[in-house]
Amino acid sequence: MRLAIFADQLLYKIPGGIGSYLRGLIPALLELDGDFNYLLFHCGPADKRLDLEGKPVEERRIPGGRSLMGVAWHYLDFPSIERFVGSIDLLHAPALVVPSCRAPLVVTIHDLAVMKYPQYFQPRWRMFLSRGLELALRKARLLLAVSQSTASDLSAILKDDDKRIRVIPNGVSPPRPITGRQREEIKTRLRLPQKYFLFLGTLEPRKNLGRLLDAYLLFQERNRTDIGLVLAGAPGWEEREVVLKAKEMDSVTITGLVSQQELEALFHGATAMIYPSLYEGFGLPVLEAMVRGVPVVTSDLSSLPEIVGDAALLVDPYDILAMAEAMEKIATDEGLRRALVKKGVEKAGEFTWEKAAKATREAYLEAAS
Repeated sequence: MRLAIFADQLLYKIPGGIGSYLRGLIPALLELDGDFNYLLFHCGPADKRLDLEGKPVEERRIPGGRSLMGVAWHYLDFPSIERFVGSIDLLHAPALVVPSCRAPLVVTIHDLAVMKYPQYFQPRWRMFLSRGLELALRKARLLLAVSQSTASDLSAILKDDDKRIRVIPNGVSPPRPITGRQREEIKTRLRLPQKYFLFLGTLEPRKNLGRLLDAYLLFQERNRTDIGLVLAGAPGWEEREVVLKAKEMDSVTITGLVSQQELEALFHGATAMIYPSLYEGFGLPVLEAMVRGVPVVTSDLSSLPEIVGDAALLVDPYDILAMAEAMEKIATDEGLRRALVKKGVEKAGEFTWEKAAKATREAYLEAAS
């Protein structure tokens, strides 16, 4: 059985959560015994190859470029991918870019942010992703939700008798090895403070960075402390004022987009991960912290309580005082920190890419039958 996966985001300069999903899921799928022959296709540059760390897999490039093909697929339903890759038995679209095809379709829905918080998207992306969601809901045989929270959001806009949703949580990859010398070199190069809270993610409105900075300032006022704040991640849309404010604060460091090795060094030195997002379909950064033994403070909204359970401090992300108090607790209570680290490692262990791959393969078989 020949199954095509649209793997374009593996080639993005800033791959984001979809890239992390593909980097975790595809190698795990390839490790499974089964009836599928996987084809990965993309619209990237002709000289680029997908990076799957040596995993052998069929790969095809679709000519035309990402923007042109995305618009053609979403608004003209043309050209079908079979024109470029030949016959397939199933197509998996891992996000709200839905290629045209004649084969049965499976779509992964990570979140419904474009519907719930349209103001957080540039107009062209809001229109394009809304169209992708419309196509997914109309054409997909199965909809793979990465959390029960996302499944509930989907159920709210589907008919009561629609039985297409399957909840398949993401996995979390184990830490990569890094030497002490490499850590110190990275900390020096990134000009990291000796102690710091860490935020990891795209610097965009729904990550709630304005309130995070206000809470951190309040934490500093209430505590004589040398704990800094590090914001790690690619710049997003409409966060210029927040970034300018952060740059004016002596104890705040903005790293920009970081490599995997830099990420390991950042986690190693963090006092805690602070992740007060207003909306997440899954929230992979909190699990990435927990699997590395970093205690977490995160939002009590959307999927985050479901993912962390009792292994993190949950706060109202709109409550700046509550956020500052949580920072104080996690910075000063060593017993609490130890308890959260232990629970966090155990909770993160429940989320593996092997589990996700096995459940996804079952969904493939169901959709193709």
